Amino acid sequence: MAYGIINAASLLNPEVIILGGGVLKSSDYILPKLDRIVNHYLPSSVELKISRLGDNAGVLGAVSLFLREHDSIIKFS
Repeated sequence: MAYGIINAASLLNPEVIILGGGVLKSSDYILPKLDRIVNHYLPSSVELKISRLGDNAGVLGAVSLFLREHDSIIKFS
C-alpha cells in the first residue's frame, strides 16, 4: 500500500492524500507506518489522512456525480 501511495504521489505531487476502506479501520496501527515509509521515499512530505465518510463514500460520490451531471434536469422538473 505504501509503495502505491509513493507512486501516485510522485506523479501527482499532492499535499494531502485521503485514505479509506476496510483496511484503515486499523488506522491507529497502519497510518504511522505508512506515513514513515511514504515520507522516507518522497522528496517532499505528504500528509496522510483518513476519510471521514467511512462506508458511505461510494454512495456519496455516486450521488454527487449524478447531481453534477443532471443538474439541469432537476432545475427544470
